Amino acid sequence: MILGLPIPFILMDFFIFAFFGWIYESLFVSIRDRKLVNRGFLTGPVIPIYGVGAVLVFVMLRPFAKIPSLLYFMGMVLATIVEYLTAWILEVVFHTKWWDYSREPYNFQGRVALIPSMFWGVLSLLLFDVLQPAADKIMDLFPEKAVLPCLTAASGLMIADIIYTAATMFDFRKQLGRLYELRRELEEFFEHSESRFRMAQERSESRFHAAQERFRQFAEQRNRFLRKRPFTGNQRLLDAFPNMKLRSEGHSYIDVKELLSNRKKKTADFFREYAEGRKNRQGGVAEEVSPLPEHNTIYDRKGLQGGAAEEPEDMEKDENE
Repeated sequence: MILGLPIPFILMDFFIFAFFGWIYESLFVSIRDRKLVNRGFLTGPVIPIYGVGAVLVFVMLRPFAKIPSLLYFMGMVLATIVEYLTAWILEVVFHTKWWDYSREPYNFQGRVALIPSMFWGVLSLLLFDVLQPAADKIMDLFPEKAVLPCLTAASGLMIADIIYTAATMFDFRKQLGRLYELRRELEEFFEHSESRFRMAQERSESRFHAAQERFRQFAEQRNRFLRKRPFTGNQRLLDAFPNMKLRSEGHSYIDVKELLSNRKKKTADFFREYAEGRKNRQGGVAEEVSPLPEHNTIYDRKGLQGGAAEEPEDMEKDENE
């Protein structure tokens, strides 16, 4: 028993509200983005932060259930603490910021903010009046002998999902690190290109072709990284957490969306200017220069393609803004 409640009841409450949270988040984001999104950190249909928050609020705040104002305030505070700790733990473990409230008014370190916290307070009121009675009815559907086997199976599946997701995330972080290094090399090359191309012709040609090769590597790795699988893989995480930020070795945060954004215009302008420079140095017609060979389908007028890896819609919207 925990504060007068049996442990099987608490565990069932956790799984039910973790599932309810997944349904709410996935439906909301899917409607907003007009595409199916498997919301949440785990691959399975649960968001543990909702389960933990609901269980803590119900177990700890039952004495205040008849005092709405106090229940609202304490539920808001308790759920905000859970959200903050979850964000901090995920950042420490994976060196990645999963959500960012920095643009929200009255936020704290981008991990929590006033408006989301007020929403937690509203959910705390609904928990006692609507949600918990609904959860109780769901629990009544399970025969007493089936409760323990169901909890054991659900716990085993969640542990397996946590292990799988953790392994996937470390690989996700490693891939993003490689893309960041390639992107940084290309940015440095673009920044210093004018002075370098004033050097000897042979040396500038060598640097130019080296840039072509690095761009090819970046394009191909980005293409593989964004290979679409609706409910698993890197693209699922990017859809679920569009404001994700990667922490670099210098402890600064890199916007993942910007890192993976299509740099087509900047790259095309650069290589066109280089071709015109060659014409001025050599005389004659400017040579058509492309960062990738014509037969390579990864880069064309529509950006990075290669089949499944299309430009994510949310990235395109942000770039237009």
